[in-house]
Amino acid sequence: MKKPLSLSFFILLTLLAKAQSSYEYVVEKVIDDVYVLKPEVGDYRWVTSNVIVIINTEDVLVVDSGLLPEAATEAIKEIRKLTAMPVKFLLNTHWHGDHWQGNEVFLKEFPGLEIISTEQGYQAMQRNGLKWINSYYPKYFQLMIEGYENDLKKGVTSDGKPLSKQVTHQMSIGIQDVKNDLASLKKIKPTLPTLTFTKELVFRRGGREFQFHYLGVGNTVGDAVLYLPKEKMLIPGDLIVYPSPYESGAFSKEWIQTSKALEQFELLYLIPGHGAVQKDSNYLIYINALFAEIAKQMNDAYLAGSVNTDEAILRVTHESVVSALKRNPKFLSYVDQLDPNFVKAAVKGSFKSIIMSPN
Repeated sequence: MKKPLSLSFFILLTLLAKAQSSYEYVVEKVIDDVYVLKPEVGDYRWVTSNVIVIINTEDVLVVDSGLLPEAATEAIKEIRKLTAMPVKFLLNTHWHGDHWQGNEVFLKEFPGLEIISTEQGYQAMQRNGLKWINSYYPKYFQLMIEGYENDLKKGVTSDGKPLSKQVTHQMSIGIQDVKNDLASLKKIKPTLPTLTFTKELVFRRGGREFQFHYLGVGNTVGDAVLYLPKEKMLIPGDLIVYPSPYESGAFSKEWIQTSKALEQFELLYLIPGHGAVQKDSNYLIYINALFAEIAKQMNDAYLAGSVNTDEAILRVTHESVVSALKRNPKFLSYVDQLDPNFVKAAVKGSFKSIIMSPN
């Protein structure tokens, strides 16, 4: 008589199945024929973007294609569940890899696909994006693998906390996922946009108007913004990330101005490059207040005698910025979610360029 399989065996099978799966999305309906595919990626992997799906009467427009071909493949599976119509347009909001490195899969699945970006974004993909594919991503993925394997070997996290069984399992799965991602990364066939614009592009599909805008330097040098005026829907890529801007060192006077320009659009829906859909403009208003407060405190620090970045970091802190923003009751639900590292990174990356120019 065969020995019955233990519960732990089934748990192992579940873990292995999860380790072999690539990407998963939670599909959220925003309005009729507009959906957001929100990625579920483990804590031990590189982020990938939201994928926005807009279904027209005869075709589909998609915003962003994911970090890797596997992310795009899973996104297309979800799109197929929503509609049988072909994807005719794909917008890459900017050059960061998690927003365009899945292009090759979309083009293979939908021949004749038009891939859209700003001209500035296209140039940045050639200049920076290809460098990340060929050099930086492999380097960082390998460092991630080595770091996690070292933590497992020591039995503690990078901050010295003992690893529980659950965390050990999750980290083991994460290591294998990153190894798979690294292997996939080395096989990418970079597929660049085929249609670019420098300032604005407008077209209409089945009664829906698509307005593509370039508002200036922001999260990158070439962020594309999509606005649907009838639906009052704004899709700004990583110019807006919820619940906190990424600690990317990209903070600048230009980004402050570009982000403020987003307020010109009347909106009922804001779909960020990462994170939850917003049903009003409150989060955008908060982000602009956050940026303005950081710039104000940097200028105050300069006027008080802080003449270098290190001194400014001591004066302009997460706590000082959060304290100022909490004076506005409308911001209370947002400030508690601000990445504690964002203010420091913003000051470090932009002090010299922002001082004496807060507006």
